[in-house]
Amino acid sequence: MSLKVRVTEGHLHAKTVYVEGRLHNDTVAALDAELDKIVSSPATLVVLDLGGLEYISSAGLRSIFKLRKVMAARSGKTLLVNLRPQVHKVFEIANAVDFAWRQRRPVSSACAVAIAPWCARASKGNTSM
Repeated sequence: MSLKVRVTEGHLHAKTVYVEGRLHNDTVAALDAELDKIVSSPATLVVLDLGGLEYISSAGLRSIFKLRKVMAARSGKTLLVNLRPQVHKVFEIANAVDFAWRQRRPVSSACAVAIAPWCARASKGNTSM
């Protein structure tokens, strides 16, 4: 199965990336192309909805960690939601579950719970955590 990546824009500086399929060396370029566009934008919040992701390799982890580092440097957030158990396990092994939510919930409610204080400050122009 190939990788499908779809990006939607929420609020002014928020993007949601929906990833479906298998993320590995042969497919990571599709994700990287979309993430590069986001990095070039003024986005300070990126939600990765991984509900459709069946498999992730170290190449996929590297892309997500790179995005997380860029967002942190601009006082932004990267949030992973809707991880399947096998994908969540990979993040556990990589010791990166602090920003990965396993719960199945709509992206909007996951964001509201996780970053409500940040969103309130961002709407006033202050994105520091």
